[in-house]
Amino acid sequence: MNTNALEFIDALRAKRAALAGTVRRSDLAVTHTLFAVDASGSMAGDDFPPTRYLAGVEAVGNFLAVRAALFGREYFGALVFNDVAKVLCEAEDYSHMQGRILRDLRRIAPDGGTDIGAALQAAALIFKAAAPADTHRLILLSDGHGGRPYREADQLKRQGVVIDTIGIGGSPVEVDETCLKTIASLSENQPRYRFITDKDDLVNHFRTIAHELVLVRP
Repeated sequence: MNTNALEFIDALRAKRAALAGTVRRSDLAVTHTLFAVDASGSMAGDDFPPTRYLAGVEAVGNFLAVRAALFGREYFGALVFNDVAKVLCEAEDYSHMQGRILRDLRRIAPDGGTDIGAALQAAALIFKAAAPADTHRLILLSDGHGGRPYREADQLKRQGVVIDTIGIGGSPVEVDETCLKTIASLSENQPRYRFITDKDDLVNHFRTIAHELVLVRP
């Protein structure tokens, strides 16, 4: 994590400390965030050093660090997907899972194809079984084409899940932007989708969306 990132997180921690004496933890909103990271073979590409996949894992780590610095009640889960989805963690308190989720993600070796629908189906089951939360978020990262999982996305939105989608690669033609924009939730009538071409922007984008208070239309 670079110096600017550390300074940013230190500022958030100072803000949390200032609020700690006036806000009770029980009064804070409960957030459940699930990461869905593409682990297909193309994610082994090295244009996002050291690989697209590990750059994604680093971005997830930055998101977790920002959320930990905020004063909130946070639960996180993670899954990876290629031809199938593999759930690594459904929903755990940040204090119990930060190291584990990153270790589990780093153990995955990218391989196979891309089935975004499998990731969304697994996410729907996780959120359906999860304890109540004020905000449910799915953050999906992919570098390819993965079908037309619109029905699965609609099911998640009916469950009240806010979906962020991120496409990565050298050019937007490498991903199915129509699909990623369609399955994303809307914020000010715009899809919560972003295409990113380098690692620094990817990490910064995850930090930015981590800092958001999500009050958008699923």
